[in-house]
Amino acid sequence: MQVAAEDICEFLVEANRHGYGNILVKETDESDGSHTITYQNGDWLFNDNFFGGDPFGGREVISYQAKPVWIMVYFGFATKTSLQKEIYTFLKKALLAFPEDMPYRGPKKLIENEWEYHNKAVGEFANFSGEESISHKGVVIYKAKYQGGLVGS
Repeated sequence: MQVAAEDICEFLVEANRHGYGNILVKETDESDGSHTITYQNGDWLFNDNFFGGDPFGGREVISYQAKPVWIMVYFGFATKTSLQKEIYTFLKKALLAFPEDMPYRGPKKLIENEWEYHNKAVGEFANFSGEESISHKGVVIYKAKYQGGLVGS
């Protein structure tokens, strides 16, 4: 059974509202030192497994009826560790402000006081990549890259 990209995208929108950016989300600590955020609705399952702190890296997988249909991998770091808490607090805000047609990271731009988030994505939902950054007072202090798309099972 082939799952439509539109249906996967719609579930990713729902899962992201229950993911890393949501302050109520609970992370599970894994035996390998990673952390996992899981969201399930019926036959759909979202799994975000990541390592770090800083730097960090991970992958998000969406499965339908226990078969993987979409994946994204990501890696990033903060260059100003003295602002690490503030950086990741702002990142969570940006990740919840995602555009619904490209819900894999945050919006193209988000500005709040002296903080700026920028996201440059290329490609389509089926095959994409991008970079995001956070600046504070005009200085870039966080960067991350990501890529992903549809997968067959």
